Amino acid sequence: MAVLQMIFSARLTDAKGQSRPCRAYYNAQDNLTLANLIVLLEGFAADIGALTDAGIERLSVTISDVGFSTPATPGGAAIEQTGMLNFNATGPVARRWALAIPAFSNARIIGDRINLTDVDTEVVIAEFTNTNYTNDHYQQITSLADAFLSFHRDRKQLQRSSFETP
Repeated sequence: MAVLQMIFSARLTDAKGQSRPCRAYYNAQDNLTLANLIVLLEGFAADIGALTDAGIERLSVTISDVGFSTPATPGGAAIEQTGMLNFNATGPVARRWALAIPAFSNARIIGDRINLTDVDTEVVIAEFTNTNYTNDHYQQITSLADAFLSFHRDRKQLQRSSFETP
């Protein structure tokens, strides 16, 4: 059995409205069920709640599969080259949501546009529109609205390229 590495996180907020995360790391077997994972996360929250005067605003868990990785392709796209896939969602006030994919593959681009007829791109679009993916308001994603390339630079890189930095 493989071991899954997890990060439990609780966002704590004090009486003044200041908040900070509290994180703990956890190893679990890969046969852990979702129900058991929720019990573990709630146990973490109960343990932390007993030791703090702050309120627990939000709980989350991040799961890392250390066995899954794809090696970087030499000469591939730079991390700043970001493919943005904008999706429509359902709801009374439907909110669009964009999936930002860093280092978007040059092989999936024609000219200066994302190739929406590429097989791998079509698979991702179908996966997001035909399953239980939602936007950040938990509204069901229904269709692709548009797609474009963007270049997201790190703040550190922007500071280095500015003429006005001291």
